[in-house]
Amino acid sequence: MRERMEADPEMEELMEMRDEWSREQRRRVASALIHAAAFPGIRVDRARFLSEALKKQCPTRNVWEAVASTPQQAEFDAKDISENKVIAMLVYLLGIIGVFIALIVGKSSPYAAFHVRQ
Repeated sequence: MRERMEADPEMEELMEMRDEWSREQRRRVASALIHAAAFPGIRVDRARFLSEALKKQCPTRNVWEAVASTPQQAEFDAKDISENKVIAMLVYLLGIIGVFIALIVGKSSPYAAFHVRQ
């Protein structure tokens, strides 16, 4: 019975290797997170980027329209955004209750529907 209670040397070695591997993995993850946090933010000149990317595929008029508007303005009517921006905000602030409010009040608005789907 005493022999059963003694730990298997191979099992002990495996456990030590696992613990060592776990420590090494934790150290690597922590190091990666520290380096990622220290990485400076990247700034992109939106107008320059869009004009260079789109000029090969679109007429100049369309390029400048894309540069002048935001992505949401390009997809939704400005009147729809201005009338339903509070409803869209309620979706995020009130959670499921905000979703129900948006579904009832802004049912004909593509902008409100977009935020409900989010």
